[in-house]
Order: sequence, then C-alpha cells, then structure tokens
Amino acid sequence: MVPAAATDSAVLALGAVTPPVAGPGVAVTITGSVVARTARLADPTVRVVLGSTAVVTRASVEAWSTSTAALGGLEVGSVRVGRVVDVGTSAPFTITIPPGRFVLNRAFGIIPIAIQVRDGASSTNEITRTFVGWQRTKQYEPIRLAVVAPVTLSPSAALFDTDPAARTQAWKDELDPGARIGRILDGTDVDGPAGPVPVTWAVDPGVLGVDSAATTGTAAPGTAGGTDPLAPLVAPLRTRLATGAGRHTLWALPQADPDLAATVATSPNDPTVAAEVTASASLGRELGLATTTGIAWPVDGSFEATREAGLRQAYASVGLQAVVGSSSALPVTSGFTGQAPRRTASGLTLLAWDDVMSRLATQTTTPAEGALTTQRFVAETGAIMAESPGAARTFLVAIPRSLNPDVGALRQVLGTLAQTPWVQFASTDELQQQAANQDPVASTSKGSWSGYGEPQVDAVRLSRITEQRRTTGEIASVLGPNGEAYRNQLWTMLDQLPSVRWRANPAERDRLDSWASEAAAAATRGISVAPQTTNFLADEGTLQVTVVNDLGVDVDGVRLVLNPTNTRLRIVSQPDPVQIAAGSRAVVPVRAEALAAGLVPVNAILTTADGTPIGVPGALIVRANPPGYAFYVVGGAIVLLILVLGIVRTLRRSRTSSRTPAVPVAPPPPQEEEVVDVAPEGDGETVAGRETGAPSGSPVRATGPAARRMTDDRT
Repeated sequence: MVPAAATDSAVLALGAVTPPVAGPGVAVTITGSVVARTARLADPTVRVVLGSTAVVTRASVEAWSTSTAALGGLEVGSVRVGRVVDVGTSAPFTITIPPGRFVLNRAFGIIPIAIQVRDGASSTNEITRTFVGWQRTKQYEPIRLAVVAPVTLSPSAALFDTDPAARTQAWKDELDPGARIGRILDGTDVDGPAGPVPVTWAVDPGVLGVDSAATTGTAAPGTAGGTDPLAPLVAPLRTRLATGAGRHTLWALPQADPDLAATVATSPNDPTVAAEVTASASLGRELGLATTTGIAWPVDGSFEATREAGLRQAYASVGLQAVVGSSSALPVTSGFTGQAPRRTASGLTLLAWDDVMSRLATQTTTPAEGALTTQRFVAETGAIMAESPGAARTFLVAIPRSLNPDVGALRQVLGTLAQTPWVQFASTDELQQQAANQDPVASTSKGSWSGYGEPQVDAVRLSRITEQRRTTGEIASVLGPNGEAYRNQLWTMLDQLPSVRWRANPAERDRLDSWASEAAAAATRGISVAPQTTNFLADEGTLQVTVVNDLGVDVDGVRLVLNPTNTRLRIVSQPDPVQIAAGSRAVVPVRAEALAAGLVPVNAILTTADGTPIGVPGALIVRANPPGYAFYVVGGAIVLLILVLGIVRTLRRSRTSSRTPAVPVAPPPPQEEEVVDVAPEGDGETVAGRETGAPSGSPVRATGPAARRMTDDRT
C-alpha cells in the first residue's frame, strides 16, 4: 500500500530530509512549511518524534506509514514558527537534529520518525509519518534498481480532431515543455554520483505526431502534399528523445500504445493491433537511431500462462522479446521480495515490477509529496536489502502510465536514490541479460495488480475498427489525389481507439470514436445512386442512371453495377468506371435488354475497381414494355396494305389519264426537302422502339408536312 497523496487540507508541507541516510556523528536537517489551509494558525509548533516501534521489514514500513495510533516516543527536536499564519499563507521551518539523536544498534537500517504540527488556538494537531535511513558500516551487497517511465500521449480526443485548428492547438498544449510529457522527461533525466540515472523511456511513436500504422511512410495524417503542420511542434521533442538516447534506453512501444491486456485476451490476431506493433519500429526510423522493440507492457501486469501465446501472435512481426508485469503474478519465497529478471519455461523474458515502489513513484505530483515519497523509497529499498544483505538482487520500478509528476519531486526521488548507499541503478538492458540466467518460474498467474480504469476495447469494438479501416480504405481508393490524406487521417483516428490511455478517460475515447464514425459515414454517404423510375419501351436500349457525388473532392474509378431482381430485364454489359466532379452528378448509360413486359426492381450499387462496395446503393424501377413479335407483324401488314393501296391508286390514275385529253398545266414550284439529323447511335441506339441500321450521323428524309425527329421513347 502507498501513502495517500497530499490533500488540500494538509498543514505540513515537507521539504526535505537531509541527509536521507544518517550515520554516526551526522546531523539531520528537516525543512518544510506550515500551511494554513482551512484555519488561521496563531502560534504553530513543529516537533520531531522518534517512532517507538522497530522498522525492519517491508510490512513494518507500511505499518508505520499508514498508522493512525496516538503518537508516542522520544522528541528529538522542535521549533516554533514564531508568527501568525493566516489562511492561504505558509511559513517555513527548519529543525536540525544533532548527532547522536538518531541511533540504531545495527550496522544499517531504517529509523521511523513523526513530524507533528500543533496549534492550540485552532486545535490543530497533524502528524506526518516518515523515515530516516541509517548506516554505521556497509555490511551488505547493494540492491540494483531499474526504472522505466512511460512517454505516452494524454487521453485527449482533441489531438485527433477533424478540425485542423483545434488539432494543432491540442498538440501545442500536449508538447509544451511544461506539459506532462516534458515534465516526465525532465523529471527522469537526473545525474547521480556515478553519472546519469539510466531510466528507460518507453515511448509511444505517436508522440511524434506521425502514425506509421496508418501512413505507411507517406504524408503525415491530416496533411496533403507532404506538408506536416505538426512538424515544428514535434521537432523539439524529436531532438530531445534523440539526444537523450545517449543517457537512456529507448523502448519503442506499439503505435498508439494499444491496451494489450484487453486486445490479446479477446483478439490476439487483430489486424489493427498487429499493424500498431509493426509500427513500433518507426520510432527508430523517425529518430535515426536504434531502439528496443518487442517489449510488451500490459497495463494489468498479468503473467497468465495463456497470455504468452497471444502476445507472441500479436508481436509476430517484430518478435516478442520480453513481457513487463507485476511481481505479484509470479511465485515468491516467504519473507523475500521477488526479483525483476525472470523467464518462463519457454525462455520468454519476464521483467517483474515491484508493486509498492511502482505505485509509489506516481506520488510525485507536488514538492511536498516528493520529500515524503523520497524517504519512503529509502525505507522500502532498505527493507528489501535487509531481506538478504549478502545477495546481489535486482528490482524494477515500472512507473504507471498515470504518471503526471512535478519535475522537482520526481528528480528529488531519483536523485536521492542515486545517493542512497544500498541502491545502485541498473538499466533494463541489464535486466534482460540477467533473465537469461534465471531458473524458469514454476508458474505464472494474473496477480493482484489492479490497472487503472476498465478496458475500453473488446472484440466487438476491434471488429468494428477493422471494418471501418477497410471501408475508409476503399473509399480513399476513388478519391484521387485526396484519397491518401483522407485515409491517413481516418486510420490515425481509428488506430487510437484501442489505446490503453482511454482507461483513464473513457468519455474522451467515446468522443474520438464518434468523430471517426461520423467522418467515415459522411464519406460513405457522399457517393450515392439517385433513385428513379424508367419506362423501357424497346427490346434493347440504354438506361440512364444518375450517380451523385456530394463530397468536396472529385471521385474517380467508381463503378456502377446494376442487378435486376427478376428475369424480365437483362443487363447487356455493365458500364465502365466513371469520374464525377466534386459536388456534382453524372449520368451513366447502361445497355439493357427487355425480355418480357412488367415492373423490374433493379438494385444499383457502387464499387471500387476491384468490386468492393462503397457509397450508398440505390433502387431503380424499370417498366419494361418491349414491342414484341406481334408489333412487327401488325406493323408489316399495315405497311403492305399501304403499299397495295398505293399501287391500286396509281393504276386507276393511269387509266383515267389515257381517256382524258391532255391539258397543259403549269409545273408546280420546286418543293424544298426537310432533313432531320439523328444523333450518332454507336453500336445500335434504339430509335422509335426498334434498332436502326442507318449509319451514325446519316440524314433521314422526311416526307409530308408532319415530318419530325425520331427518338427513343425512354426516360
């Protein structure tokens, strides 16, 4: 158990215990402030009291830290603040404990102390329990301690907003040097007496603003023409990580830091997560240096035996090198803290974090917390070392992703540990090497570590993300030059949805999910087939189908496919792909043949060039009414009858002319012929309900005053 974070009602703000580990002839100075948060302090007094119980084990460290018993023991120092402290103000204090007041009858150990603030006028009596280390002689083997800190994005949907201005502002806030990521890097970049403290930075490549799982090496998400508006914002962080690689091991986490604890259990072969694991290698490419890939860090710390197979599947592209998890999931020997480097029977490296110290590291949000947390670390490491003073053992502090530190407090913890005589820092590379020499663990389990928040991804959500990636990818294929930018932006949003960080803020995950779904749906709805009803009065002719593009960009390569629902109508040939300008529509001609009269519902769908459906399908109603055989028989009879009547009339006129004397008649004025141009008909345009064999563009002679242009009788 870890001490609770300082509250707004605390009266004592501890500054430092110097030195953190005392010894013979060494004075100890305690500094801090008395803060009047809720009541005026008229004459506050601060005193230091030795604990009356021995602190030897980790259990006794916890017992003293969390005790609420009445304060007893010997007072070793006190001071009056000497002035009134009004509400909302504070007053500093310093207490120096002379040599000889802190003494243990052992070569090394932990001294429990209590710092009490009292004020009679306000009835204030607050007790803060902490520790001072003690060492007379070095009769032990120092423990080795490795630390890994997460460098990941905050759970903010605004980082992937579809509005460019809002997205850019969110990244400015996220990457500000004084923001969370900057404070994590500053707080863990510490020098000790032996040199830099080798804290490992576990980096989500997404902090650099490029999602390689979506862009596959192309332009950054949300950009066009290769111009990345985030580049100037990301540049300082890129430089910081690259230069820091000389002092810190860089773990490349999967892109977007997916929730492996949830995804591996439900869908170990999920393609989105697999792509994000593959994209972990992009961190090294972006920084131009070698990084460590293949490290799985499930947030729940579980080492369940069934999980190894799932993790190996998810990490197939880069190779699973090690799994980071809770020491509570591994067998322990009574009275001993389990070491960090372990391995399974199959040879997989396990890096087991210490639960108490890992949680304790997050208690660094204020300067006062920094001092308390520092002394608790001194006590915890001292108790661990005392379990087996003669053995060299190695442990891991894996700072949870909820870390949101005060730079000074985190540096105080790490800097003090670097000076603590029974602690030596080690790198995580050393832990991986040590694991190869460890005996295989007898068993693994889920453990007792509780990750922060509930999982925000499951099999159903993963499946939907996969389908949305497929759909938006197909839509992008018909958007021409704009398709790549559209796909990258949508896939980047979708890639973030399985992230573990949404456990800390589910509402932001839902917000991003809504944006991604709306953007995908808008693009899908933007291309559609207009519904229509058509009268088809020919044996074979052309249907005119309207395809609508409501998107703000041109589409190219869209195919229209018509599927009649009964056999009255047959599509002779499906049309070629079409191009439609932004915000417009196109009429697509489709050759069809009517086989029988009646209504024919026709399903009209849009597809990409490879046949993948996109857009919104439409429904056409075709009223098929082909002329048929009877039409041509009756028509032929009528023509024959007209021909016979014409011949009879001609013969009668000839006989009449032979009996009647010729009378000179003035010739009629010459009559001008009316010629109607027929539009080119290609390979058989339907004319007047029948196929014409006239050559394309041939003039048709019309006789009589009722001559008119002949056209298809169709809609």
